[in-house]
Formats: sequence, C-alpha cells, structure tokens
Amino acid sequence: MTQLVSGTASPLLGSHEALESEIKRLRERLHTVETENAAMSEKLNQQQWELENRLAEIEMQICGSRSTSSLEDNERNRESII
Repeated sequence: MTQLVSGTASPLLGSHEALESEIKRLRERLHTVETENAAMSEKLNQQQWELENRLAEIEMQICGSRSTSSLEDNERNRESII
C-alpha cells in the first residue's frame, strides 16, 4: 500500500497488524479515561453536595444568631422607650 505525501508516493507507516494493535491500545486507553472520568465526576458531586450542606448549615447559624440578636435589640429598644 502507498500513500500520497506532498505529491509523491510513500509506503504506509506500519502494517495492518500494527494498526489493529494501536486501535486496541487506544480503545483500552479510552475505556480507562472514561472510568477515571466517571470516578472523578462522582467525587466532585459528593464534594459539591457536602459543600452545599455545610454552606446551608452556616447560613442557618448566621440567620439564627441574627434573629436572636434582633430579638435582644427589640427588647432593648422597648426598655429604652419606657
């Protein structure tokens, strides 16, 4: 087999078997990358869930302390009016 390169004929690089071997290697690598990608995606989703829950906890604490302090402020304001 030959391939036209820059207007001249040259032999194809590698044999049929070498090309099949390369295809097999690339398919195995693709499978590995897809597996790693799925694992990383799952880990990222877990971390995002943990982060969102922690953020919600902190927001609840802040809102809870604000409402407590606003109740205390309201009581002080009432006392100062009297």
